[in-house]
Amino acid sequence: MEAAEIVAHTNGHGRELPDCLPLRVSHVSKSFGGGFDFGRLVPFVGSSGGNGARRVVDDVSFEIRPGEIFGVIGANGSGKSTLIRIISTLLLADAGDVRVFGLDAVRDTMAVRSLINRVSADPSFFRNMTSYENLLFFGRVYGLNAGQVKRQTPAILGRLGFEWERALEPMSHLSRGQQQKVAVARSFL
Repeated sequence: MEAAEIVAHTNGHGRELPDCLPLRVSHVSKSFGGGFDFGRLVPFVGSSGGNGARRVVDDVSFEIRPGEIFGVIGANGSGKSTLIRIISTLLLADAGDVRVFGLDAVRDTMAVRSLINRVSADPSFFRNMTSYENLLFFGRVYGLNAGQVKRQTPAILGRLGFEWERALEPMSHLSRGQQQKVAVARSFL
């Protein structure tokens, strides 16, 4: 089974989160491979009767309530990663609606991105920097000051069972599992 991607909400930026559902996905669908219609002015070369599109996510709906733990499980190629990319505003759905704490994922993209983060099965890091340096860097990218990140990092890594001494070693010296823990820690900043 492939490693699943995780979506986690955070208010690590000191924001008051709205008193509503953390996530509502309503009738979301996504297809790939059919080409663009452009109002039928420009035909898609190679399209067939059904336009060649492959439905990857088909009318998915669910809600996540505060405090719930929720997993997206399915076979390889079943649309899990596509759904996660839609929820995290990295991909537009063809149909449906995604709301994160009441915010529309299409209209309020930047606000939604500040509330959620995803951990890829193959996360990107600066491999010559330590875990700690990577977390400091990405914390700054997320708008946190260095002091906040320095205070939060040991506790976050500790909750994940990551030994602090390892945080001072280059990422290239860590196992894939340890690198994944650093990626999860980054999502909690």
